Amino acid sequence: MNCKQFHAALHLDRSGQSRPQCCMVRLMPHSAEGHSGHHIGAGMLSVLRKEWKRFPVTMSMVTLAIVLFVAVRWRDARDETESLSVLRDFGCSMRLSNVEIDEAGNARTIDGLSGFFDVWDGEVWRLAVNAWHHDGILHLIMNLIGLWYLGRLTEARMYRLLYAAFFVSGCTLSILPEILLGNQAIGISGGVYALLGLLAVARFGDFRLQLELTTGVIIACIAALFLCVVLTYSEVMHIANAAHFTGVFYGCCAGAAFYLYRWPLLRRMTQMVFVGLHALAAVGIWYATHPVWLGEYYWYLARNRPVDDGWRELMQATVERDPSLLRPWRELLVFDLENSRDEDAWSTAARALSHHRTDRGFVECLQRLRVLALHDDNKLRRQDFLFHDVFGNEVADWRNVLWLDEPESLTERLPVLATLVFKQFVEDRSDSHSPSKSPDPNDPQSAMEGVTL
Repeated sequence: MNCKQFHAALHLDRSGQSRPQCCMVRLMPHSAEGHSGHHIGAGMLSVLRKEWKRFPVTMSMVTLAIVLFVAVRWRDARDETESLSVLRDFGCSMRLSNVEIDEAGNARTIDGLSGFFDVWDGEVWRLAVNAWHHDGILHLIMNLIGLWYLGRLTEARMYRLLYAAFFVSGCTLSILPEILLGNQAIGISGGVYALLGLLAVARFGDFRLQLELTTGVIIACIAALFLCVVLTYSEVMHIANAAHFTGVFYGCCAGAAFYLYRWPLLRRMTQMVFVGLHALAAVGIWYATHPVWLGEYYWYLARNRPVDDGWRELMQATVERDPSLLRPWRELLVFDLENSRDEDAWSTAARALSHHRTDRGFVECLQRLRVLALHDDNKLRRQDFLFHDVFGNEVADWRNVLWLDEPESLTERLPVLATLVFKQFVEDRSDSHSPSKSPDPNDPQSAMEGVTL
């Protein structure tokens, strides 16, 4: 009952005394609940309008993450496809694996050939999109809570365009080390930790921020940072810890560059470091698209290039960077045998055997190549030189294994065959296939690996 209703319920009797007038009130529960629900809904809309008006950049980023999450789940449910495939359709960079179909129609994965093929093909924009995708509802909610809380504090203290650029840069740069380490990472947590680092430094000169972002909150965030490391190494969850620490470092450098007014010398130094980080990021992006230290990268390039166009050089780079890959050795050996490069084939088979000591195919190829060279002293000397160069102190043991010092026994055991027969022999053992195209995750000839939060 408001004031007007209360005064209306009072009346003066003839004695001049005032007393409350009893009145009957009929309760209308359905109307009251509807009226209350209307006020609650209107109140929430009012709060959202105020948040959009005060913090448009933060609310836009929250909305973007939610819309992407809903769109992926809706597409996943509609098409009944794997969520990883849908993530790639919505711009996420996925770690792909090549799958081939044999003559019987069975699909099988090419062992050792996997990577971020889309990024290797130059689609750099996928690195920025990765951050806005999330693996599950809990992952999304936790990141959005951090963004809403820290983003509002940051947006109130920075120009909106600068704030948006800083957060997007923090998300993208934090994804880079995970990609370079070969991890599939998604989520805006790296950007959220960048906001934390910036605000933690800005607190030193902002008393109001010290009240809004207390020391206890910062300690809790740091504890969560290291707890994620423990969860990762205990194999409870796969968490992108490199992205988190990169985000904190990037944010601290930005905070020192923007807000350390009391220490001008330190501020100028951190400004130089902050600018240098972006230059370093450009180098990191180049290496993300050109991981020249990976044998899989050169193998992927070779499989998407004609054999007569630098194919052998790419396969050589593959086995040099990752000798543990078996199939590239076999494909390279097939190429040398097919093109009558007997000396290169001998060197390839010997080097392959030094890394894959139990592979019988390389042993028999070396023995057959030895039989072909028995009537050419120059070839024999060249083979012996290459063999010693590969095996070093183990050369005597391997010569005994291969019967290189027993030409008569070797000739009786292995008849002299043409080089073309060698090619068929190696192909039968290696199941070698022609170069394939870039994999499509929606196609049965490709596969994808999991993600890191």
